[in-house]
Amino acid sequence: MAYDLLPIENDVYKYENNVGNDVVEKEALLDETDELWVELRHQHIAIVSQQVTKQLKQFAKDKKMTDGDKANIRDLSQMLKKMPQYQKELSKYSTHLHLAEDCMKIYQKHVDRLCKVEQDLAMGTDAEGEKIKDHMRNIVPILLDQHITAYDKIRIILLYIIHKGGISDENLSKLVQHAQIPQEEKCIITNMQNLGVPIVQDGQGKNLSGILDDCSSYGTFQSIAQEVNPDIIANTLGLSGGRKKASQPYQPFNRKKQIEGAYQMSRWTPYIKDIMEDAVEEKLDNRQFPFLSGGAPRSGGFNKPTISSARYGVWHKEKVPPSYKSGPRLIIFIMGGCSYAEMRTAYQVTQSCKNWEVLIGATHLLTPEGFLEDLKTVSN
Repeated sequence: MAYDLLPIENDVYKYENNVGNDVVEKEALLDETDELWVELRHQHIAIVSQQVTKQLKQFAKDKKMTDGDKANIRDLSQMLKKMPQYQKELSKYSTHLHLAEDCMKIYQKHVDRLCKVEQDLAMGTDAEGEKIKDHMRNIVPILLDQHITAYDKIRIILLYIIHKGGISDENLSKLVQHAQIPQEEKCIITNMQNLGVPIVQDGQGKNLSGILDDCSSYGTFQSIAQEVNPDIIANTLGLSGGRKKASQPYQPFNRKKQIEGAYQMSRWTPYIKDIMEDAVEEKLDNRQFPFLSGGAPRSGGFNKPTISSARYGVWHKEKVPPSYKSGPRLIIFIMGGCSYAEMRTAYQVTQSCKNWEVLIGATHLLTPEGFLEDLKTVSN
């Protein structure tokens, strides 16, 4: 969340700190040397906020600096004045309180609305697990909101198209037009086809007319949202019908059930976690991973079939201590980039499979905006 929402570059987080009547810009390096960062970086923001505050209160109480129950971000400057010998520890708490606060400020502006729609589209169900019959009812207000950026709308459109298994070119044009996506950024959506994701499907779409075709008479999209029921717009778009979905392994109905926390805004689990767990359990699909699943490679040029255990199941046993640190390792490298959520799954699988260590790398790290920028350059 921090890397997705905040301008953190090279793991350096910048924030403004009040020192007396002055505002001072500070920098903090978020890396393995920061014990609090290592402890909390994969936790939900709600847990982070509670834990940082709780630990600060306990620290203040232990050092008899103030009444622990009253310790908060506003008391930090006073604590530093009273006991400057604890500057390093208090600065650490200050950094992470500011970090959590900055994340929540952006989240509460509009990201919370986006998250709900994104999670529903990705999962195909709502927070209660009920299948959503008409996603357009939730999507339309987002697309018509002038305060939401074009990139955020593009991400919603992409999730909708992936959920549908592709839509007609005509319907795509209507979505782009009425979401006010600049024409030069439409390629971000269509370029997903070059990654093997069905975007534009053949077939006749419904003729879109009426309300959305005449939207210029309403003046602004905000007025449309106020005057027209989203259900009417969705029906006019003709995008809530039952198009047959293409077979995609990352779709929820093709995946094994992941048991995660109860937070409704973080229900989706990256597909790479399924691959990691199947690799550890030697359950990878032979057709997709012939070199790791025990089967012979499809193409010629090899004299012997590839044996899975020789690849990652037994190699560590052939070495003697201390030439290796632990048991078997699963090393994953993703061409085209890896998101921070995908990185987190490597830590999670390592933790759940005690005798395995999962290492993940990529050509580069992705953020929501960075991924869309990359898509701009993906051509045939």
